[in-house]
Amino acid sequence: MIEIKNLLHHYYINEEKKLTALDGIHLSIEKGEFLAIIGANGSGKSTLSRHLNGLLLPSSGDVIVDGMNTKEENNIWQIRQAVGMVFQNPENQIVAAVVEEDIAFGPENLGVAPAEIRERVNFALQVVGMEKWRNHPPHLLSGGQKQKIAIAGALALGSQYLVLDEPTAMLDPAGRRDVLQTIQKLHQEKGLTVILITHFMEEAVEAERVVVMGEGKIFLEGKPEDVFVQVEQLKKLGLDVPAMTELAFLLQQEKLDIPLNIFKIDEMVKYLCPYL
Repeated sequence: MIEIKNLLHHYYINEEKKLTALDGIHLSIEKGEFLAIIGANGSGKSTLSRHLNGLLLPSSGDVIVDGMNTKEENNIWQIRQAVGMVFQNPENQIVAAVVEEDIAFGPENLGVAPAEIRERVNFALQVVGMEKWRNHPPHLLSGGQKQKIAIAGALALGSQYLVLDEPTAMLDPAGRRDVLQTIQKLHQEKGLTVILITHFMEEAVEAERVVVMGEGKIFLEGKPEDVFVQVEQLKKLGLDVPAMTELAFLLQQEKLDIPLNIFKIDEMVKYLCPYL
Protein backbone atom coordinates (compact mmCIF):
# COMPACT_ATOMS: atom_id res chain seq x y z
CA MET A 1 0.00 0.00 0.00
CA ILE A 2 1.15 3.54 -0.76
CA GLU A 3 0.02 6.20 1.70
CA ILE A 4 0.37 9.90 0.93
CA LYS A 5 -0.20 12.16 3.92
CA ASN A 6 -0.53 15.95 3.68
CA LEU A 7 2.09 16.07 0.92
CA LEU A 8 3.47 19.47 -0.03
CA HIS A 9 6.12 20.11 -2.67
CA HIS A 10 7.72 23.43 -3.51
CA TYR A 11 9.91 24.25 -6.49
CA TYR A 12 12.24 27.11 -5.58
CA ILE A 13 12.65 29.69 -8.35
CA ASN A 14 15.16 31.62 -6.23
CA GLU A 15 15.90 32.08 -2.54
CA GLU A 16 12.83 34.24 -2.02
CA LYS A 17 10.31 32.85 -4.51
CA LYS A 18 8.81 29.37 -4.59
CA LEU A 19 6.12 27.59 -6.59
CA THR A 20 3.78 25.20 -4.77
CA ALA A 21 3.33 22.18 -7.04
CA LEU A 22 1.55 19.94 -4.50
CA ASP A 23 -0.62 21.45 -1.80
CA GLY A 24 -1.71 19.07 0.96
CA ILE A 25 -2.28 15.82 -0.96
CA HIS A 26 -3.91 12.94 0.92
CA LEU A 27 -4.21 9.68 -1.04
CA SER A 28 -4.05 5.93 -0.41
CA ILE A 29 -3.28 3.44 -3.18
CA GLU A 30 -4.15 -0.18 -2.44
CA LYS A 31 -2.09 -3.11 -3.70
CA GLY A 32 -3.57 -4.57 -6.86
CA GLU A 33 -5.44 -1.37 -7.74
CA PHE A 34 -5.57 0.31 -11.16
CA LEU A 35 -5.58 4.04 -10.49
CA ALA A 36 -5.61 6.80 -13.11
CA ILE A 37 -4.48 10.34 -12.27
CA ILE A 38 -5.61 13.08 -14.64
CA GLY A 39 -5.22 16.84 -14.69
CA ALA A 40 -4.36 19.75 -16.96
CA ASN A 41 -0.75 20.80 -17.53
CA GLY A 42 0.64 22.23 -14.30
CA SER A 43 -1.88 20.40 -12.12
CA GLY A 44 0.85 18.56 -10.21
CA LYS A 45 0.20 15.04 -11.46
CA SER A 46 3.73 14.40 -12.76
CA THR A 47 5.26 15.89 -9.62
CA LEU A 48 3.10 13.52 -7.59
CA SER A 49 4.22 10.53 -9.66
CA ARG A 50 7.89 11.29 -8.91
CA HIS A 51 7.19 11.21 -5.18
CA LEU A 52 5.94 7.63 -5.36
CA ASN A 53 9.42 6.15 -5.69
CA GLY A 54 11.50 8.86 -4.10
CA LEU A 55 12.69 10.69 -7.21
CA LEU A 56 11.35 13.76 -5.41
CA LEU A 57 11.11 14.16 -1.64
CA PRO A 58 8.38 16.06 0.21
CA SER A 59 8.85 19.65 1.27
CA SER A 60 6.57 18.50 4.07
CA GLY A 61 4.25 15.57 4.65
CA ASP A 62 4.97 11.91 3.97
CA VAL A 63 4.94 9.27 1.24
CA ILE A 64 4.99 5.75 2.69
CA VAL A 65 5.45 2.68 0.48
CA ASP A 66 4.73 -0.64 2.19
CA GLY A 67 5.64 0.95 5.51
CA MET A 68 8.79 2.65 4.19
CA ASN A 69 8.98 6.45 4.28
CA THR A 70 10.66 7.99 1.23
CA LYS A 71 12.28 10.61 3.48
CA GLU A 72 14.43 7.93 5.12
CA GLU A 73 17.52 7.52 2.95
CA ASN A 74 18.02 3.87 3.91
CA ASN A 75 14.65 3.01 2.33
CA ILE A 76 15.21 4.52 -1.11
CA TRP A 77 16.67 1.50 -2.93
CA GLN A 78 13.99 -0.84 -1.61
CA ILE A 79 11.29 1.66 -2.55
CA ARG A 80 12.67 2.02 -6.07
CA GLN A 81 12.66 -1.74 -6.52
CA ALA A 82 9.05 -1.90 -5.34
CA VAL A 83 7.85 1.09 -7.41
CA GLY A 84 8.88 0.98 -11.07
CA MET A 85 8.70 4.15 -13.18
CA VAL A 86 7.94 4.41 -16.90
CA PHE A 87 8.18 7.87 -18.43
CA GLN A 88 6.76 9.59 -21.50
CA ASN A 89 9.86 9.11 -23.67
CA PRO A 90 11.12 5.49 -23.46
CA GLU A 91 14.39 6.42 -25.12
CA ASN A 92 15.38 8.25 -21.95
CA GLN A 93 15.32 4.90 -20.13
CA ILE A 94 17.16 2.77 -22.71
CA VAL A 95 20.80 2.20 -21.72
CA ALA A 96 21.95 -0.87 -23.68
CA ALA A 97 22.48 -1.79 -27.32
CA VAL A 98 20.41 -5.01 -27.15
CA VAL A 99 16.90 -5.44 -25.76
CA GLU A 100 17.61 -8.24 -23.28
CA GLU A 101 20.71 -6.44 -22.00
CA ASP A 102 18.64 -3.32 -21.40
CA ILE A 103 16.08 -5.27 -19.35
CA ALA A 104 18.86 -6.97 -17.38
CA PHE A 105 20.56 -3.66 -16.53
CA GLY A 106 18.52 -2.95 -13.40
CA PRO A 107 18.82 -6.38 -11.76
CA GLU A 108 22.56 -6.48 -12.55
CA ASN A 109 23.04 -3.21 -10.68
CA LEU A 110 21.18 -4.65 -7.72
CA GLY A 111 23.62 -7.58 -7.58
CA VAL A 112 21.06 -10.21 -8.58
CA ALA A 113 22.61 -13.59 -9.44
CA PRO A 114 23.05 -14.23 -13.22
CA ALA A 115 20.72 -17.25 -13.26
CA GLU A 116 17.94 -15.24 -11.61
CA ILE A 117 18.54 -12.32 -13.97
CA ARG A 118 17.95 -14.64 -16.94
CA GLU A 119 14.71 -15.84 -15.35
CA ARG A 120 13.55 -12.28 -14.70
CA VAL A 121 14.39 -11.14 -18.24
CA ASN A 122 12.61 -14.15 -19.78
CA PHE A 123 9.56 -13.53 -17.58
CA ALA A 124 9.43 -9.79 -18.38
CA LEU A 125 9.78 -10.34 -22.13
CA GLN A 126 7.05 -12.96 -22.09
CA VAL A 127 4.65 -10.77 -20.11
CA VAL A 128 4.97 -7.78 -22.47
CA GLY A 129 5.00 -9.99 -25.58
CA MET A 130 8.48 -9.02 -26.78
CA GLU A 131 10.32 -12.37 -26.75
CA LYS A 132 10.99 -12.24 -30.50
CA TRP A 133 12.85 -8.96 -30.15
CA ARG A 134 15.17 -9.95 -27.30
CA ASN A 135 18.29 -9.72 -29.48
CA HIS A 136 17.25 -6.60 -31.41
CA PRO A 137 18.78 -3.14 -30.96
CA PRO A 138 16.18 -1.03 -29.09
CA HIS A 139 16.67 1.95 -31.39
CA LEU A 140 15.21 -0.09 -34.30
CA LEU A 141 11.94 -0.74 -32.46
CA SER A 142 8.72 1.26 -32.79
CA GLY A 143 7.71 3.75 -30.10
CA GLY A 144 5.17 1.32 -28.64
CA GLN A 145 7.72 -1.50 -28.56
CA LYS A 146 10.27 0.74 -26.82
CA GLN A 147 7.68 1.60 -24.20
CA LYS A 148 7.00 -2.10 -23.61
CA ILE A 149 10.74 -2.65 -23.13
CA ALA A 150 10.71 0.12 -20.51
CA ILE A 151 7.82 -1.68 -18.77
CA ALA A 152 9.73 -4.97 -18.98
CA GLY A 153 12.71 -3.30 -17.31
CA ALA A 154 10.50 -2.33 -14.35
CA LEU A 155 9.14 -5.88 -14.13
CA ALA A 156 12.67 -7.34 -14.10
CA LEU A 157 13.42 -5.23 -11.02
CA GLY A 158 10.58 -7.04 -9.25
CA SER A 159 8.35 -3.97 -9.08
CA GLN A 160 4.99 -4.47 -7.37
CA TYR A 161 3.78 -0.99 -8.27
CA LEU A 162 4.06 0.38 -11.79
CA VAL A 163 3.88 4.17 -12.19
CA LEU A 164 3.41 5.29 -15.80
CA ASP A 165 3.75 9.01 -16.47
CA GLU A 166 2.05 9.81 -19.81
CA PRO A 167 3.39 6.54 -21.32
CA THR A 168 1.42 6.86 -24.58
CA ALA A 169 1.76 10.61 -25.18
CA MET A 170 4.37 10.19 -27.94
CA LEU A 171 2.73 7.20 -29.64
CA ASP A 172 0.38 6.84 -32.58
CA PRO A 173 -3.11 5.37 -31.94
CA ALA A 174 -1.97 1.79 -32.69
CA GLY A 175 0.98 2.13 -30.32
CA ARG A 176 -1.27 3.60 -27.64
CA ARG A 177 -3.70 0.67 -27.88
CA ASP A 178 -0.84 -1.84 -27.72
CA VAL A 179 0.74 -0.30 -24.64
CA LEU A 180 -2.62 0.11 -22.88
CA GLN A 181 -3.45 -3.56 -23.53
CA THR A 182 -0.10 -4.51 -21.99
CA ILE A 183 -0.84 -2.39 -18.91
CA GLN A 184 -4.29 -3.97 -18.55
CA LYS A 185 -2.78 -7.45 -18.88
CA LEU A 186 -0.25 -6.73 -16.12
CA HIS A 187 -3.02 -5.57 -13.83
CA GLN A 188 -5.59 -8.25 -14.60
CA GLU A 189 -3.37 -11.31 -15.00
CA LYS A 190 -0.36 -10.50 -12.81
CA GLY A 191 -2.10 -8.44 -10.13
CA LEU A 192 0.30 -5.54 -10.54
CA THR A 193 -0.66 -2.22 -8.98
CA VAL A 194 -0.90 0.34 -11.78
CA ILE A 195 -0.78 4.12 -11.33
CA LEU A 196 -1.41 5.69 -14.74
CA ILE A 197 -0.86 9.42 -15.25
CA THR A 198 -2.56 10.39 -18.51
CA HIS A 199 -4.32 13.17 -20.39
CA PHE A 200 -6.21 10.67 -22.58
CA MET A 201 -9.64 10.26 -21.02
CA GLU A 202 -10.26 7.05 -22.99
CA GLU A 203 -7.33 5.52 -21.08
CA ALA A 204 -8.50 6.81 -17.70
CA VAL A 205 -11.92 5.15 -18.04
CA GLU A 206 -10.20 1.75 -18.03
CA ALA A 207 -9.00 2.33 -14.44
CA GLU A 208 -10.86 1.21 -11.32
CA ARG A 209 -10.48 4.66 -9.73
CA VAL A 210 -9.77 8.12 -11.11
CA VAL A 211 -8.14 11.02 -9.28
CA VAL A 212 -8.59 14.50 -10.79
CA MET A 213 -5.94 17.08 -9.93
CA GLY A 214 -5.78 20.83 -10.36
CA GLU A 215 -3.54 23.53 -8.89
CA GLY A 216 -1.64 20.95 -6.86
CA LYS A 217 -4.76 19.58 -5.17
CA ILE A 218 -7.15 16.68 -5.58
CA PHE A 219 -10.52 18.01 -6.80
CA LEU A 220 -12.38 14.79 -7.59
CA GLU A 221 -11.89 11.11 -6.81
CA GLY A 222 -13.96 8.03 -7.52
CA LYS A 223 -14.94 5.39 -10.04
CA PRO A 224 -14.78 6.52 -13.70
CA GLU A 225 -18.56 6.42 -14.04
CA ASP A 226 -18.88 8.76 -11.05
CA VAL A 227 -16.10 11.16 -12.06
CA PHE A 228 -16.73 11.63 -15.77
CA VAL A 229 -20.42 12.43 -15.42
CA GLN A 230 -19.33 15.72 -13.78
CA VAL A 231 -18.75 17.23 -17.21
CA GLU A 232 -19.07 20.90 -16.32
CA GLN A 233 -16.71 20.67 -13.34
CA LEU A 234 -14.09 18.81 -15.40
CA LYS A 235 -14.27 21.44 -18.13
CA LYS A 236 -13.74 24.18 -15.54
CA LEU A 237 -10.50 22.39 -14.65
CA GLY A 238 -9.43 22.51 -18.30
CA LEU A 239 -10.08 18.82 -18.93
CA ASP A 240 -11.90 16.94 -21.66
CA VAL A 241 -14.22 14.02 -21.03
CA PRO A 242 -14.49 10.81 -23.06
CA ALA A 243 -15.95 11.51 -26.50
CA MET A 244 -19.13 9.51 -25.90
CA THR A 245 -19.69 11.23 -22.54
CA GLU A 246 -19.31 14.59 -24.28
CA LEU A 247 -21.87 13.53 -26.90
CA ALA A 248 -24.26 12.34 -24.19
CA PHE A 249 -23.90 15.70 -22.43
CA LEU A 250 -24.75 17.59 -25.65
CA LEU A 251 -27.72 15.31 -26.36
CA GLN A 252 -29.04 15.94 -22.85
CA GLN A 253 -28.99 19.66 -23.65
CA GLU A 254 -31.34 18.77 -26.54
CA LYS A 255 -33.67 16.99 -24.05
CA LEU A 256 -32.79 13.45 -25.10
CA ASP A 257 -32.92 10.91 -22.29
CA ILE A 258 -29.28 9.73 -22.55
CA PRO A 259 -27.23 8.91 -19.41
CA LEU A 260 -23.85 10.59 -19.00
CA ASN A 261 -21.94 7.49 -17.90
CA ILE A 262 -21.38 6.27 -21.47
CA PHE A 263 -17.78 5.72 -22.54
CA LYS A 264 -17.94 3.47 -25.61
CA ILE A 265 -19.51 3.78 -29.06
CA ASP A 266 -21.52 0.55 -28.83
CA GLU A 267 -23.11 1.79 -25.57
CA MET A 268 -24.11 5.05 -27.26
CA VAL A 269 -25.58 3.19 -30.24
CA LYS A 270 -27.83 1.21 -27.87
CA TYR A 271 -29.32 4.42 -26.45
CA LEU A 272 -29.63 6.21 -29.80
CA CYS A 273 -31.36 3.40 -31.72
CA PRO A 274 -34.84 4.10 -30.21
CA TYR A 275 -34.60 7.70 -31.51
CA LEU A 276 -33.91 6.63 -35.12
